[in-house]
Amino acid sequence: NCTNAPMMNNGNNVSGSKAKIISLGIRTLIESDCPSRCDLFLVGDDELCDGDCGSEEEGTDDNTLSSPPRRILNSVKLSLALTRAFHVKSYTNRKHSNNTNYDPSSLLLDDLVVTLRQAPAANGDNDVGGDDGEWSSFPDLSMISSIEDFDALILEGGHRWIILGITMDNNANKNDNLINTVFDDKVDESYATMKVDMAAAAHLITAIGKLLYHMFLLKPFPRLEEVESSTLECKEEDERGGIEEAVAAAAQPRSKRRGPSESLFQQLIESGDCPISICRLLNDSINNNNGMDSDRAHPITSLDDILLDLGFMISSPRLFLHDPERDFSQAAVHFGQRFNGRKRELSELLNITTVPHDENSGLQTIFVSGIAGSGKSHLISAVGSFVSNFGYMILTAKFDREKGHESREMVLGAIMGTLVTNLVKMRDGDDESDVDYSRRAVDAISEALDTDSLLSLIDIVPSIQQLIPEIRTAQHKETSSCHSPEPSTHWQLVFLLSELLISVLGLERKIFLVLDDLQWADKSILSLMSEVLNWTSGHLQERRRLVFVGMHRDGDEVSSDLMSFRTCFVNLEAEGRAHVTAIELSTLSLDDVVEMISSELRLPRRLVIGLADAVHKRTHGHALFLVQLLNSLVSDSTIAYSPLNRRFDWAKLDIDNLKTPDSVASLIVSKLKSLSPEELKCLRIISCFGMHTDYKLLELLESFGLAPRGGFMPYLPNLAVHGVVEATGHSTRIVFSHDLIQEQVLTSIPAEERKQLHHNIGVALASKTPLDIRTEHRPIDAALDQLYLSGDSSGT
Repeated sequence: NCTNAPMMNNGNNVSGSKAKIISLGIRTLIESDCPSRCDLFLVGDDELCDGDCGSEEEGTDDNTLSSPPRRILNSVKLSLALTRAFHVKSYTNRKHSNNTNYDPSSLLLDDLVVTLRQAPAANGDNDVGGDDGEWSSFPDLSMISSIEDFDALILEGGHRWIILGITMDNNANKNDNLINTVFDDKVDESYATMKVDMAAAAHLITAIGKLLYHMFLLKPFPRLEEVESSTLECKEEDERGGIEEAVAAAAQPRSKRRGPSESLFQQLIESGDCPISICRLLNDSINNNNGMDSDRAHPITSLDDILLDLGFMISSPRLFLHDPERDFSQAAVHFGQRFNGRKRELSELLNITTVPHDENSGLQTIFVSGIAGSGKSHLISAVGSFVSNFGYMILTAKFDREKGHESREMVLGAIMGTLVTNLVKMRDGDDESDVDYSRRAVDAISEALDTDSLLSLIDIVPSIQQLIPEIRTAQHKETSSCHSPEPSTHWQLVFLLSELLISVLGLERKIFLVLDDLQWADKSILSLMSEVLNWTSGHLQERRRLVFVGMHRDGDEVSSDLMSFRTCFVNLEAEGRAHVTAIELSTLSLDDVVEMISSELRLPRRLVIGLADAVHKRTHGHALFLVQLLNSLVSDSTIAYSPLNRRFDWAKLDIDNLKTPDSVASLIVSKLKSLSPEELKCLRIISCFGMHTDYKLLELLESFGLAPRGGFMPYLPNLAVHGVVEATGHSTRIVFSHDLIQEQVLTSIPAEERKQLHHNIGVALASKTPLDIRTEHRPIDAALDQLYLSGDSSGT
């Protein structure tokens, strides 16, 4: 029953490589307990390597959502394999003008055989060799009528199996030409242009729908005579119920009536056997030629629709195999939180950051540019989150339009301060490897920099005292001798920061260094960072552990200083010390928008394509414009959850007649007009601090009458719901969701009123701050910023 067959590679045996191959009836497999205890994969799927098989364990998709049972996910994969087999057969018949008539509705699961090959174990301790993706054929094996041998293999540890293909049972009394190919055969582009017999296609889709019904519910779809019997029983019951009940039943919408008129979708949901997305797929497949019985007249019109539905369920089971009423609500829907689209750019970035490079490769340098709101920060944030799982330390600094005068302090605090703070956290943590890494980093830094150099770092990176406590003793001696170190010059800073960075890079872990909104950086910090990275690029081993990413806007906002900064890396590349990648973000494609809406609303492509097309045309694919528009449609309930349809729904007429501002700036302004006076006052004060501010600074303003009535806190939750601001850093900071929003809020304040507001904030903070204060938040710095922005030079 189980064959140790030679592994096949384009028809050739691979010496020394053997794989367990088994063939058995699909019905035998799905009606056993085996699908609940093993993991099935598809040929060539990346899923073979990710270890997330949709079991009850928590995964990385979205830990707030429940995982589907393993049996359900395995049934989805078998369903995809089965549908692909029909898809290839349908294509083959059309390509070769094969008019052979066959009746797919006569096909039962008993007539189909699935062939499986044992996959490498998750830990790699499997003796199966070869490349899974290179399998193009498999030996002919007789069908297994019993599941015991397969069950025994699972018990022996064979939990992972690859679905090689689905074929007809040679012993079945059916047309042998119905399905005779493995499902991973290729379908060329000419398939899309071929003429389709719509009646035959609908017949095939219905037949597949009934097979999938059997696959998921473990029982065949009811035969016509069973339906007629059920109809007669319901009719007799209605007659016994009297005229009033009959009239009431007739008044119900068709989807609410009992018996054959009751929606199959409702029947499947009430059975409780399948997730709602499966119920919808089965209903829309079986009723594909009857729009009234399909979900809001969105029937499945091609096998591609079924393949796409099943593909979504497999790629993101926690999103698309869920209970919507339990797993999410209207308030939880917020576009822009997940990363969607940009597959080409994302693939390029992940290739740079995760694929090993030649030992002589240069410093990996990436410049990402695009118009404001094109999604640059969102893209790099997604990459950073991913590579952090590969041991990268993420260091990020974002320049502020209003604070170009303090770019140096901001960058050094955000980057070098975060680097040192991370080392402190590792030292104080419970992970032994982190503790050891931090200890070795301290040794490397202490060896590279003497005591005087470390003392010079204190003003730049105050947290260095926590990492190396011995500095405090040396600092105390300096203070008692009335001697304080001279301010560091440009080249001293270059030396200190370069040695600090190189000391840490000399160890085994990598660093992902990001500078955002470079167009707002002043010349001095650009010069400083180019010299530090130039210094680092001269160290062969250390530069291989650093990835530098610079982001900036396109167009007129690119200064000559920024162009000179980029030219430095082009020169390093010419010397073989760097490798520069330039990525220019364009607008989002329709497919990107479909992915965004599908993943957030957890609906298949066929149900969201109309909405996606409408908002894509109105926003021209501008990322921020799209997100703001979709969130506004949710907030005003144009998009709302429908208990009847068990999904988020919208009226096509409302979407078609949607009045949309002509730009994202206009949309933001219109959203500001919907805020209450107190909310707007709160937002305007926050905008004076730039992209973000600390809660503690806002608290200091409340005693001066500058805060809205009741303080700031009561208004922040609603501003967050509107997508204008968000809390970060364990709710210690309030941050604008995008700098375009902060810019629109600030510029909406009349110029003279804005200057006076800056002045009042500066005076209030200064009066509450002792001159010798040395705290983390440094309100005196914020006070000076506000006075600077107000244009006050009177020394108030």
